[in-house]
Amino acid sequence: MLVEKFGFVVWGCDREINNGYKHIAIDLMDRDSVLHLFSKDRFDCVIHCAADINHSERYSMFTNNIVSTINVVEASLASGVKKVFHTSGVPVIGKILQLPITEEHPTAPLTAYHLSKFHSEQLIEHYCKDKVDFINMRIPSPVGRNMPPRSIFPIFLDKIKRNETITLMGVPGHKQNYLDLRDLASFIYKASIADGVSGLFNVAARKSYSNSELAEAFIQRIGSKSKIVNNMAESSPGLHNWDVCTKKACERFGYVPEHSLDDTIDWVL
Repeated sequence: MLVEKFGFVVWGCDREINNGYKHIAIDLMDRDSVLHLFSKDRFDCVIHCAADINHSERYSMFTNNIVSTINVVEASLASGVKKVFHTSGVPVIGKILQLPITEEHPTAPLTAYHLSKFHSEQLIEHYCKDKVDFINMRIPSPVGRNMPPRSIFPIFLDKIKRNETITLMGVPGHKQNYLDLRDLASFIYKASIADGVSGLFNVAARKSYSNSELAEAFIQRIGSKSKIVNNMAESSPGLHNWDVCTKKACERFGYVPEHSLDDTIDWVL
C-alpha cells in the first residue's frame, strides 16, 4: 500500500532475498553492513519491523531484537534519515488495567518477546530524541493478505470456506483489535509527512471483536453453512477487551482508521 497508494519507493531488508520491490539481503546484527547500506543508499524513512519471535530461545531472541534495533538506529542517525518508525505491540502493557488503552497505560510485559519490544521502544527514544523524528508504533493484531497460516484469520477462513464447525475456546470476555494493514500504511504515510512529530502512538482499528463476532462476520460474508460451538471456559477476572485508543495520532497528524472488519474480510478474500 505504501507503494501503490502513497507512491513510496520501498526497499525491503531480510537475511534472504525474496520477491520485494527492491530487496536487500542483509543481517541486521552485522553493524558494519547496516552502516554501509545506509551510507550508500540514503533513505528518507526507516520502518523497523524486523523481530525475532522465537520464544523457546529467549537469549538469542532478546539479543537479536535489541542489537538489531541499535544498529538500525545508529545507521539512521549517521546517514541523515528523516524519520524512524519502529513496530512494537500493544501487548507490551501486560495485563489490561484500564479502558480504553491509551499510550499512558502502565507497562509490565508478560513475555520475553514483549519485554524486548518495550526495551527497543526505550532505546529508540533514547537514541533519537532531539536528533531525529521517531515513531514507536504500538499495534494490536495486524491482518491482511498472505498472513501466516497459524493466525486466527486464515484458520477461521479455511474452516468456514469448508462449512466446518468453528469451536470457540478461551475467555468469554476476550475481544481483539484487528488492524487492517492498509490502515497501518495510512498511519505511516500521515506520520511521515508531519514535521516535528515524535513519540509513542497507538495504531489500531475502529473497534475490537470477540472470536464469536469474528466467526459470525466471516460466515455472513462468505455465505457459509458453518456452525459456531461455544466451548469457552468460565469467565476469568480482569479485563480482556483490547479496546485501543488512537485519539493521540488523530490529534497530532490526522490518523483515522478507514477500514471496517467487513472491508478487511473482503480484502483478505
